[in-house]
Amino acid sequence: MSRELGISKQYVYQYIDHLDAAGLINAVPHGGTGHKTVRKPAKILMSNSNLLFAVNRAMLAEAERGYVRETFFVSQLAQLFKTTISDHGDFKVADRYVFEIGGAGKGKEQIKNVPNAFIAADGIEVGFANTIPLYLLGFLY
Repeated sequence: MSRELGISKQYVYQYIDHLDAAGLINAVPHGGTGHKTVRKPAKILMSNSNLLFAVNRAMLAEAERGYVRETFFVSQLAQLFKTTISDHGDFKVADRYVFEIGGAGKGKEQIKNVPNAFIAADGIEVGFANTIPLYLLGFLY
């Protein structure tokens, strides 16, 4: 990213920190420990899905639907709980719960045999077993 912008990595990290502090983005860190967790965010998402659509209508494309789902998920949970990138699913919440984000047909392969693992699925109205409708997370706000 620093090469594309023509600035040093230090400035890129500072800009990311400022955008995160201003509430325009959510810089989601790696879970665990190590030097990468200190500085470099694992994933950068817009702060909420409404802002995402306001900035870029092209994100409505089916190919980017996963990014929109993840943006919504993080925007609802990161205000209340520590949210990091998980090794097994998409996100780890409160250092305890693993979430895989997907559509109605999302399978459980990635979180099989992972304790406290859930699927937050878009396109369903009622949850079952360890699958939670993604829209219900909007009530946490």
